[in-house]
Amino acid sequence: FGYEGGAFTGAKREGKPGLLDQANHGTAFMDEIGELPLFLQVKLLSVLQDHKILRVGGTTPRSMDIRFVCATNRDLEKMVDDGTFRKDLYYRLNVIPVGIPPLRERKEDIFVLTLSFLDKFCKKYHRNLSFVPEAMDCLYEYSWPGNVRELENVVERLVVLSQTGLIEKADLPEKIRQASEVVVLTVPSSENNRKVIPLKAAVAATEKQWIERAFQQNKQLGPTAQALGIDISTLLRKCKRLGIRRTATLAEMP
Repeated sequence: FGYEGGAFTGAKREGKPGLLDQANHGTAFMDEIGELPLFLQVKLLSVLQDHKILRVGGTTPRSMDIRFVCATNRDLEKMVDDGTFRKDLYYRLNVIPVGIPPLRERKEDIFVLTLSFLDKFCKKYHRNLSFVPEAMDCLYEYSWPGNVRELENVVERLVVLSQTGLIEKADLPEKIRQASEVVVLTVPSSENNRKVIPLKAAVAATEKQWIERAFQQNKQLGPTAQALGIDISTLLRKCKRLGIRRTATLAEMP
């Protein structure tokens, strides 16, 4: 919120504009809004309602025209129920909610983000590194419970600790390497033998098996997609990728 000149001991004579002053006629991004203490929630609510701020030591409110974008990984509705987040502030902020899926549900972003972080930290530490394909596959298979921050931290660690110009699978943390280890998959045969295949192939084989079984039970695209919990376009992409010969007729399209 800034302060006026002479508002407290050591304050600048001319005062100091706050972050909201700097965001006037623009956008203020407030990360981790769920961590805002209750006494500051009251002040923020006042800004949202009255479009004015009052600097520390000031007596005259200043008009503000600010677009607020807020982010959190906490359940604000539950915090409202628990009394740790103001209900009136929650509904003031929750005008256009945008849900961002976890990284494990948008794996296509892993490659782009990894290269972006690699470039960032190579410049920071004056290194010249690249990932071998096997290491990149491991990053793709990992579930990333810490989302983008975890990926960023892992890439920075690899850049700092790498002894060569290549980041290999052996350089990755053990929990990430294990994500692409082989698993035991039962392959039907007269001898009922068990064949060990790579995890990616096992997942694809299982996925293909379940999609084909769903088609056998539901026949058409719509009911099949609904049974699998995916939309029709996703089902068609999977059929193409897995080599399942099944195309939509006009009558089946939504």
